[in-house]
Amino acid sequence: MTSRPDADRPATPRAAGGAAARRLRMPLAALRRSGGRLAGGALEVLIRAAADRAPALAVAPEEPRSIFVLRNNDIGDLLVATPLFAALRRRFPAASIAAGVGSWNLPVLQNNPHLSEVLAVNAPWHNKYLGKSGAGRRLLYLWRSPEVRELAQRRFTVGIDVLGSGWGSLLLLRARIPYRLGVRGYAGGDSGVQAAVTFDPSEHVGRSTLRFAELLGATWLPPCRPQLFLTVAEYQAAESWWAASESGRRCLRIVIGPGGGLPARRWPQERFAEVARELAAVAERAECPQRNERGLGALSILVLGGPHEGGQVAAVAAAAAPLGRTHPEAPGLRETFALVAASDLVLCNSSMLMHVAAAFSKPTIVVLGEAFSSARLHQAQWGYAGTCRSLGKEPGSHAALATPEEALQAVRDEIEPERPVAAGCEIAGVLGADAVFGAARRRGAEMERNTTMVPIKS
Repeated sequence: MTSRPDADRPATPRAAGGAAARRLRMPLAALRRSGGRLAGGALEVLIRAAADRAPALAVAPEEPRSIFVLRNNDIGDLLVATPLFAALRRRFPAASIAAGVGSWNLPVLQNNPHLSEVLAVNAPWHNKYLGKSGAGRRLLYLWRSPEVRELAQRRFTVGIDVLGSGWGSLLLLRARIPYRLGVRGYAGGDSGVQAAVTFDPSEHVGRSTLRFAELLGATWLPPCRPQLFLTVAEYQAAESWWAASESGRRCLRIVIGPGGGLPARRWPQERFAEVARELAAVAERAECPQRNERGLGALSILVLGGPHEGGQVAAVAAAAAPLGRTHPEAPGLRETFALVAASDLVLCNSSMLMHVAAAFSKPTIVVLGEAFSSARLHQAQWGYAGTCRSLGKEPGSHAALATPEEALQAVRDEIEPERPVAAGCEIAGVLGADAVFGAARRRGAEMERNTTMVPIKS
């Protein structure tokens, strides 16, 4: 391994030995007294004690040898953070940039040209995939996991905890990363970092994530839109799947995603079914093979869900019969990405599909569940300007969830013939000029004319 440049050489730890050991014993004793529940105050004491013993750089290195980005959270959380990798690569073209993600998220970063490597970091906090975990399990992971030992052996120069928590801060400290970045005002841990993004609940999550790049000196930032990189073979397989039921002429392709997250966050399943039923009925009433004037003829509907959402998917697909289609088993992530890329419009909950659709500039109607008090706030935090529309409750003006009629009208608004075709934008080099909002009868030609694939081997 090459030696670090002087700019990367950490300062001497401020404290060591008996004093630091005594600081470590205090929060561990608090942990035992609390029966395994580590209070926030005790966790911060542990973080400060670990920071006293860890290598540290006083200022951000101008040209770091290596950067580690921790995002051990859910799929949508990683998707919204992907522009950060492009910003870091533009700022530090020679650096080794690694992402640490849960194993469930490895397919998301496949073929990402901005990353040097992707590491499995199955840290048991702030994700739904590893189940509930107390402080004991989290500390055991930090002190005993081979994954954490591997991080320490890599000797990363800069570490970024994108979510910003006390546990993430401890992981960066255990990895002995000398310059650390986190979040102030969210889930703690900022006492163990040298620089922090201030949590702002009114700011888009993607924009907040890009502030880490700004803290490291970046002046160029990509759009706040997820980046996914498909191969030509992946896209062609999805195109073939859609085309198999289109009898030689391209239909309007709509993806419906009734699943995702906690029940309170989801729009009621029966409302998805009602919209699907009405879409199918309108298409059946159209004079085939001519599409109707509202652009809803010659329709193909794909209902997508995760591994444990088969019941919801089947119910909504049945409502859209005979146009509703599903997969016998839930498709994998890469196949899901490609199916959305080859579609025309997405109707879904606030879920992974919302972010995937944004990566390919697909018009998206996001219908919100009871847990969301403001559609406007959701749009500001998680939506995507120009392609995404959030429907739900709004204090003072809309006390109830969106109705099926409102969702159906939003679908019509996106595909009506009078609306001009939007100017395309290149999304991560995958699909260019693919944000097509024009009449349904022009969609096939637009896709053929505007689709270009990233040059990745099949």
